[in-house]
Amino acid sequence: MLKWGINKLLTITVDNASPNNVTILYLKNIMKDWPTNILLNEHLHVRCCAHIVSFIVCDDLKEINVLVVKIQNAIRFVRSLLSRQLAFKKYVEKLHIECNKSLCLDVATR
Repeated sequence: MLKWGINKLLTITVDNASPNNVTILYLKNIMKDWPTNILLNEHLHVRCCAHIVSFIVCDDLKEINVLVVKIQNAIRFVRSLLSRQLAFKKYVEKLHIECNKSLCLDVATR
């Protein structure tokens, strides 16, 4: 880091992977004697909030997994035959639901 002109560092944001803990500890040890050490590296390791929120959401989704599976099965049932898709579309129109999209299964990356 010194070669690149980095001699002040407040935080490093990383995910929760255990190798990152070792890396942060290594950096803290190297940087403890730097004259530009900020806050004694007390806040050097900042865990990625998005990663933590993702863990929380995934954990909560496990709690409602039974419901999610039932919904997925219902969508598969409707999508398996054109006649069921048409019947579903008629119910949507009957209930005056404005939607031009069809049923789709969830995508884990979205």
